[in-house]
Amino acid sequence: MQRILIIDDDAPTRVSLQARLEKEDYEVLTAEDGSTGLSLAERENPSLIVLDLGMPDIDGVDVLDRLRQSVVTWDVPVVVLTGWPSENRRRNLSTLGVASLLTKPLSPKSLVAEIARVLGFAETPGQPIW
Repeated sequence: MQRILIIDDDAPTRVSLQARLEKEDYEVLTAEDGSTGLSLAERENPSLIVLDLGMPDIDGVDVLDRLRQSVVTWDVPVVVLTGWPSENRRRNLSTLGVASLLTKPLSPKSLVAEIARVLGFAETPGQPIW
């Protein structure tokens, strides 16, 4: 079973995404902030991480940078969620090996489809595929 870690400070988003992913037979872990997400990622070895950029304690870019520096999580595919997409942000995130960048609001169904697509390319983790 594929294990997905959702790191997002918005509780309704976490709950909605978790319910939808579990319906698709993914094992889902959730974290309400970057610090908790980093700890869970190190300890639980997820197949993929869904990461919100705008969080209060450690923002998503810093979380992503720390994930890439860790020997445990450097190659885990990351799907980034953002409410503020820009071409500059896209370029910056691609240097950190983001698998996909999705704009909020998004439907859980579209996230499930993107996760399935990214996991289909999991043999080359960290390579941007957008």
